[in-house]
Amino acid sequence: MSIISSDTQDLLLSALGTPEARNELINAIETGSNSLSNVIAGTNITTSLVNGELTINAGDIDPPGVSSFNALTGVVTISAGANVTLTPSGNNISIAASGSSGATTTLNNLTSPTAINQDLNLGTHQIKGMGNPSLAQDAATKAYVDAAIPAVPSILVFASTATVGGAASEAVAVTGLLSTDTILSVSQKTGGGAALPILGWSTQANNLITVIYSADMGSGAVVLVAVKR
Repeated sequence: MSIISSDTQDLLLSALGTPEARNELINAIETGSNSLSNVIAGTNITTSLVNGELTINAGDIDPPGVSSFNALTGVVTISAGANVTLTPSGNNISIAASGSSGATTTLNNLTSPTAINQDLNLGTHQIKGMGNPSLAQDAATKAYVDAAIPAVPSILVFASTATVGGAASEAVAVTGLLSTDTILSVSQKTGGGAALPILGWSTQANNLITVIYSADMGSGAVVLVAVKR
């Protein structure tokens, strides 16, 4: 029969809990009995009594698994950050992240103000539904810019056909001239036989204008008509 120290016996007896279990163990050890009817092994504990020798084996206190994580030990809590999803399945954890790294920023269904800390490449896509700008650095829509900048008129210059002569005023053809054009100037391009100055014009129609001279210009005079359209 094995002999155990009083300290070890006291430790074993205190672990057994009930007086009945303690007495059963003492009796089994002293008599060499292989029966321990009242001693029940707890979790991860196995007992064996052979010829008065009591063997107690303890299994792993903690189930096998990860004992450390990035130098962290003990209980480690993993929390999902922004754009990260944790999906536990049995003893596995799936970690999924949205977005991408590098110089490209992906924006998907933004519902709250988001600061963008790098260049944003839209890849030929458009920004829709913008409001009108209110600050100096705000973006502006095409409609806002079109309304803010008045249409720039076209300035056109047409040359007339040559005069025939015979009167102080003569209607000459001006191809491209419209009756709705605003005439800015009528000037001499080529002087006629008399080389007289132009006093003005009186009649404007599509492709036609009447030029007034101080006297009969003669033939061969050509005028330039500048208009705003």
